[in-house]
Amino acid sequence: MSDTLANNASDLVIDSDVLLNLIAETDSIVANASDYNDTDVEHLWELYQSYKNDMNVSRSAYVCLVIAYVTLILVGTAGNGLVVTAVVRKASMRTPRNLFIFNLAGEDLIQLLT
Repeated sequence: MSDTLANNASDLVIDSDVLLNLIAETDSIVANASDYNDTDVEHLWELYQSYKNDMNVSRSAYVCLVIAYVTLILVGTAGNGLVVTAVVRKASMRTPRNLFIFNLAGEDLIQLLT
């Protein structure tokens, strides 16, 4: 399994055979829902754990991802917050086009903060 994923975080790729095997096993269990029992659940859980353990990301890549997400959330929240504030405070900004942009900014804010 160790050759399934590349060691370099920038080249993190799941082998297509591994992914197809996981999908096939999951589909076979779901397709036979009437035959669903604890051994199937345990087998699927063990399969999930083995794949999950092979998908470890290096510490430096993890830190880079956290910094990137935090930056995107902060910048996105600030930018969309300014758009919402501008449209709410100034009546002349309430044109149909700006209300559409306001709606997009509001939805983006909801996604950023959830």
